[in-house]
Amino acid sequence: MRIVEVWSPEDFNAAFDTAARRRVEAVIVLESARMFFHRAHLADLAKRHQLPAIGITRPGAEAGYLMAYARTSVICNGAPPGTRTRS
Repeated sequence: MRIVEVWSPEDFNAAFDTAARRRVEAVIVLESARMFFHRAHLADLAKRHQLPAIGITRPGAEAGYLMAYARTSVICNGAPPGTRTRS
């Protein structure tokens, strides 16, 4: 696991550039108010860098993350609405 910290939205592009350079295989977006607000932009950056993004909220998956994973459910991007797998 490699950690790339961001402190402001201006850091997002550089963070994804760094992740791609380091050849990471996926990105886990830890939720905060800032990350939640910019989830569509983060999903777009992940797509542009060809990095699967995983979040922990349904709105992240709806914004374009590959999936959202929480303790109680998994929501996959592209799955029919209402499709959930309970753990």
